[in-house]
Amino acid sequence: EDTFIRRSELHESYATYFGLPSPSCAPHVGKRVGGNANRVLDVYGDILTSAQLPGGEQTKRHDSFLQSIAACHGAMPFEVEVRGLFRWCAMQADNNPEFQAQRAKLRQILQPDAMTGDGTLYDAKTMSFCPTRYPPNSWDTCRKAVSARAAKVTREYVTKARKADQDCNGTEVGSQGPIERRLLEFGPIRGLVVGAFGEVNPEVPKLIKRMAEYNAERQWRLMGANTVTEAAATLKARFTRSIGVEAARGLARLRLRNLDRVCGEVDGTLPSRKRAFFFKARWAHYTRFGPRAYYEPDSRDRHRFGPR
Repeated sequence: EDTFIRRSELHESYATYFGLPSPSCAPHVGKRVGGNANRVLDVYGDILTSAQLPGGEQTKRHDSFLQSIAACHGAMPFEVEVRGLFRWCAMQADNNPEFQAQRAKLRQILQPDAMTGDGTLYDAKTMSFCPTRYPPNSWDTCRKAVSARAAKVTREYVTKARKADQDCNGTEVGSQGPIERRLLEFGPIRGLVVGAFGEVNPEVPKLIKRMAEYNAERQWRLMGANTVTEAAATLKARFTRSIGVEAARGLARLRLRNLDRVCGEVDGTLPSRKRAFFFKARWAHYTRFGPRAYYEPDSRDRHRFGPR
């Protein structure tokens, strides 16, 4: 299920990868997007992925990308949507008549997307093609745009922490408050960024390698591998494929769903219930035992469920 992709999404993914015009947007080029006369549909469909349109499709793309990473953690401690790390740092909120509102606001402002067992914080980001994120000086360097976006994550969190200190703790401008001090205890916030062409910043492969090695040390015998290194290579390839498919598929789904809202039905959705049981059973087996790293020499030629 993690690598399932519909035909229309596959066509969009290939067009994006090779820099070709969007096949689904071709009949609708020039139409207004979101009822705004200044926003018209282009041949590549970039306006559909960069503009804020009703429906929250960009948030769905972000959540799907984050969940695809979280699904690979296996036995490795990995918490998603970390809550409560900074709530107790609101020292003066008890004396504030708007305490409840500020506490909810504080939780929203400083809520990292993920945290590993050693306290490393991660924040997932998705990017679409626009002049702000992809300036001309980034076109000739691989992953330059996503790396530049990831480099801004820690600074953005520090800015939010200072703002929260000023609102909830009365910290003076230029001084370091308890929320900012608490944030700095965790070190730099690692950005997990997926770009407009399915590319990711170097931090994503590092996390994949870390997850693969952690799980290989504990599951290599159950996987049928001969060594831990062989199991780690199998897991790394599996995780890379799952996250890579989601990186390309997420952008295609974002474009098609927004196009569906603007121009009508475009993507014929397959009835998911027909395959739901199979997908759930296969995914439950994978999360428990991991992918197979070894097969009997003649097992590939046999019927899968036939007699031995």
